[in-house]
Amino acid sequence: MYQDEQSQKFSIPTFSGYNQAVDESQLSPGQTPDGQNFISRQGILEVTPGNVKYIASIVPGGVQTLMSFFKNQADGTVQRTLLASSPTTIYKWTGSAWQSIKTGLQSGRFSYINYQKGLTEIIILTNGIDAMFKWDGVTFQDLGGAPFTPKGTSVSLHYERVWVTGNRAEPNMVYFSKDMNPDYWEEVDPLGPDPEADAGGNVDIPTWDGGVNIGLSTIFDDVVIFKTYSLWKILGTYPGQYEKIRIHSSSGAIAQRSIVDGGIICLFLSMDGVFVYNGVQASSISHAIKDVIKNMNKAYRDKAVGVFYNNRYILAIPEGTNTENSTIVDYDTLTQQWDVMRGFNVNSFLIYNDTLLFSNNAGYILEYDKGNDFDGVPIVAYWDTPDTTYGNLNKTMRSTKVYADIEFLTVGGVKISAVFDKKPASITITGAIPKGKRLRGSGRKFHLRFENVAGSRFKLRQPELHLDIDED
Repeated sequence: MYQDEQSQKFSIPTFSGYNQAVDESQLSPGQTPDGQNFISRQGILEVTPGNVKYIASIVPGGVQTLMSFFKNQADGTVQRTLLASSPTTIYKWTGSAWQSIKTGLQSGRFSYINYQKGLTEIIILTNGIDAMFKWDGVTFQDLGGAPFTPKGTSVSLHYERVWVTGNRAEPNMVYFSKDMNPDYWEEVDPLGPDPEADAGGNVDIPTWDGGVNIGLSTIFDDVVIFKTYSLWKILGTYPGQYEKIRIHSSSGAIAQRSIVDGGIICLFLSMDGVFVYNGVQASSISHAIKDVIKNMNKAYRDKAVGVFYNNRYILAIPEGTNTENSTIVDYDTLTQQWDVMRGFNVNSFLIYNDTLLFSNNAGYILEYDKGNDFDGVPIVAYWDTPDTTYGNLNKTMRSTKVYADIEFLTVGGVKISAVFDKKPASITITGAIPKGKRLRGSGRKFHLRFENVAGSRFKLRQPELHLDIDED
């Protein structure tokens, strides 16, 4: 041992997700300023589960939107039909093949709701280009009719009225149907007992700031309108009562399919990151992944898609030069932690039979968070701890041994590197290390890097690096 040398232990008792909000010197050892394909729930660092094909058959022409149609049966069960739209065609899964059920579309990017008109269950679909239409499981029909048929890119349901926005010709307009009748959209119903209250109609929300209506959702009993630079809500239960009120928010929405209802909150992607609306105001929650958000491909960010599943907001975005959604940011609303996934693409999410499905550019439907690789492609995972002097300013640190509790989920190994002054000293571990593993490196500042080897999956708990400190 060198003269005046001391020993210390650098330990990580618990892992707690991404954090790019502050300088690395302010982070806890269990946070990372950079990593991918690790999850850190319950304080354990784990290589993310993969994904596997849900259906082996490809959807002809590729998939732009996954959808599901529900039909109640006489015996009390619910019949679910899985639908997938290509840019020109809607298909349904018969259980053995993809069957074409509607052709001639101008876009396959749909917003939809399930609805019951009288005793007939229908699904209502809109893509902003074609006229809105409905399907009862057998026949497709246009919604509405002469003299008015609505169009839009976003549809929702509020007090038995269908609401829609996103008409390119009228970008500030929100339309609503008559209650219990999604085919009637006129402002006056001459046959109704109260012609004004029973009618359909519209609400104009101009803001004169260059923004347009991006989407809408029904949240906390209100219709919320997401514009480019602002948020609005419409109060009231029928047309004569409707009142539009601006919601306190520093930003609006930029991707209609990122707008997701989380029950007691609503989450969406804005120009300034991911925001959450709590019924009163909207505020940013993505400071911890600010560099990832900043690296989004701005020209294609409208393709972003999100879903709320198992208390997590899972958002796919196009990162860097990618023109398709190449990166997934995963926010746990219970722990308020972020994780980042890369290595596969997502263009649509769907919760179907309690399973989270997604479609990719190749036209396959896959199951999220299942398996040990990305549909046959090895997972590449790494996790960096923040750079630190560990309180030893103007002192030289030398690592001696590393300890960790490692649970291997697949064959392979764990690569652990001690990176001193940007020079890594690395070892690969393939089994338990109750007596530690020799790891030699030295410098004035360091961080640890954990990596999987050959696509391996493992869980890592409470790693510890032993250090000798040499006084200058």
